[in-house]
Amino acid sequence: SDDGNWVSFLIRYDESPDTLFVKQVYDRKTIRILNAVDGKFWDKDKYVYLDRNKTLHIVDLDKDMIKTITNVSSFSISGNDKK
Repeated sequence: SDDGNWVSFLIRYDESPDTLFVKQVYDRKTIRILNAVDGKFWDKDKYVYLDRNKTLHIVDLDKDMIKTITNVSSFSISGNDKK
C-alpha cells in the first residue's frame, strides 16, 4: 500500500482456485480472495480487485467494507494530487 502497512501476494494452485492474499504488515489481519484476476492498492486504505466473474471489488481495509460493481472487464487507478 502507499504507506507500507499492507502487502498483497498471489498463490497459484494446480487443482484449486488461485488465492490472492492482502495482509496487514504490522498486525494479523489477512484478507483471502478466491478467483481474483487483478488487484491494486488505492491510496493507503483501499484495495481494488477484479474477479473472474467480471465484478470489481473496492475494499476499505480500515473499515472492512466492500463495494462491488458488476460487468467490469478492466480497471486502472489514476493519480490524484488533491489532498
